[in-house]
Amino acid sequence: MVVLDRQNTPMTVDFQTSLYFHPEGDGVLIGMSDREDPPGYGTDVNWDFLEKMFEQAARRAPALAGAGMKTAWAGLYEVTPDHQAILGPVPELEGFWCAAGFSGHGFMQAPAAARLLSQLLLDHQSEIDISPFAFARFAKGALVHERNVI
Repeated sequence: MVVLDRQNTPMTVDFQTSLYFHPEGDGVLIGMSDREDPPGYGTDVNWDFLEKMFEQAARRAPALAGAGMKTAWAGLYEVTPDHQAILGPVPELEGFWCAAGFSGHGFMQAPAAARLLSQLLLDHQSEIDISPFAFARFAKGALVHERNVI
């Protein structure tokens, strides 16, 4: 089993391939997006794709070349056309507010999103302007493109 030095190994992302890895428990968590996977709801592990992922991991971090696999999982990845969250009311549905589409950043951004949405709901203004993330941006063509998608 490969164990990375927790003091000197940050979460590492290869934006060219979308490979990422970081220390996790007594091992290493390795992941990568399959950019050729069509949209859908499949949650089965693609074992052929895992082989490609391990090839990229060994290329990016040779210490991972001998890594074994403890477990594997596949999940759904919520994305919007611009890979940014949808925050705020949805005009077509009276009373419906949205905080979704974080493209994998949800658990990191959720506290701030909740604070800003609660400010908008209660005070009708927030300390940071989140209007660029409104649902209406899709109809207007005013997307906020994310440059670093993994």
